[in-house]
Amino acid sequence: MDGRYVALSDKYTLRRSTNMDTLYCLIDGGIYDLVPDQAEFIMLLDGTMTLDRVIEQYSEDSKIEVVRLLDQMEDIGAVVFSEQPMNRVMQLGKVPDRRLEAVHLEASGRCNMKCAHCYQSKHAASEEELSFGEILNVLDELQAMQVNNVGISGGEPLLMPHLPDIMRAIEERGMRISAIFTNGLLVDGGFIKSVKDCRSRFPIFVSLDSIPGMLFSFRGYTDEEAPQILQRIVGNIKQLVAADIKVILNTVVNAENIDNLNGIYNAVSDLGVYGWRIGFPKLTPRYKTRKETFGIEWSDIAEHCYLLLCRHLENGLPFHLQIEYLFREELFKQGMQALSDSDFACDYEGRRSECCIKPNGDIVSCAYCTDLPIGNVLESCLWDIWYSPEMADAKMIKIGDVAECHGCELRSLCGTGCRANAYFLHGDFENAKDDYACLAVKFFKERVIPLLIKHNFIGQEFSS
Repeated sequence: MDGRYVALSDKYTLRRSTNMDTLYCLIDGGIYDLVPDQAEFIMLLDGTMTLDRVIEQYSEDSKIEVVRLLDQMEDIGAVVFSEQPMNRVMQLGKVPDRRLEAVHLEASGRCNMKCAHCYQSKHAASEEELSFGEILNVLDELQAMQVNNVGISGGEPLLMPHLPDIMRAIEERGMRISAIFTNGLLVDGGFIKSVKDCRSRFPIFVSLDSIPGMLFSFRGYTDEEAPQILQRIVGNIKQLVAADIKVILNTVVNAENIDNLNGIYNAVSDLGVYGWRIGFPKLTPRYKTRKETFGIEWSDIAEHCYLLLCRHLENGLPFHLQIEYLFREELFKQGMQALSDSDFACDYEGRRSECCIKPNGDIVSCAYCTDLPIGNVLESCLWDIWYSPEMADAKMIKIGDVAECHGCELRSLCGTGCRANAYFLHGDFENAKDDYACLAVKFFKERVIPLLIKHNFIGQEFSS
């Protein structure tokens, strides 16, 4: 007999939609799919009943399965026991399918840099931002919608005076902080303590397009200012790593750094960060006025990144590397699959179940879609915006729906590329092709696939 009271651990929460129940880990984001009977059992774990009393709810045949489930939950730390009753508030209602699972919160447009590629430039120019009260109202809505993750960006989020309070408010509402994106210049001991105090274990994404000794005008600083600024950022990255915080560096390829990617690779290795993401700038308004910064031929970008990838593979993958369009380590480790026309165009990295909130309250389907708002949280409730036909139109585009990609044999590899890029390039989010993806997928098939086969990342079936 076990007279202890049993409850679902506060490290986990139950998420319920019309046709899907999951157990969600609020620390690392782990997701465990549940069958309906398992979800109903977990609903009983509110801390008001003893373990014996909970098990008594079931027939003799079912008790074996209940005990097995309890053992599995105990193994992952999803249940807690106490000699006294506990009060674990459970999520009772179900939300409709196509549940909103993640939100990218760009609560402030204020920034201490003027990056040439910034897609947020119109908000940065006016320094728009949501008030702390408005943010709390949004978080209340997200809680009611059973959102899993909230990522925090800007502008520069470390300029937000209430950032620690926002981080606490997210977790108090049973959600997980998934990431914080920063340029790294303002990282200090106080910020590091706020991160370490969180229940969530999440990465800090730091923009690092240059290293000491390189130019930095790309980020809005003069050659005279660059050495000190870069030294501070690198020093702050070291502080984060020393505090055992996962750091992922973001680099945007441009004319100032393309010939120095190997030097940045060395710095990434020496810093001991978790990962490095290499991306290419989107055709934003600032981009269009900086041809001297971004006027690089795709063939030049591809060759530089290919040589970098060769080096990385030969080195035995010393850190996680992602190169936009060309290499995503996690994808290949999971088993790369060719796509079909019935697959969704924006179905990677969970994009189809997330949206972005802009500093003026606009809701967009993707952070890059600043000029394509679907609603505004200061004018309408987020529930109505997320479940609107307009949001469904943006999220439910299938590969076969993209008209300009009809007949292209390579769409099974690129998935029509980035819809935001298609909009930037041609003004058509739904039907236009992403010219960058067209160039990249040809290079990927001709040069990268043989390299990945050689290193046993993918099978020979992709060689044809």
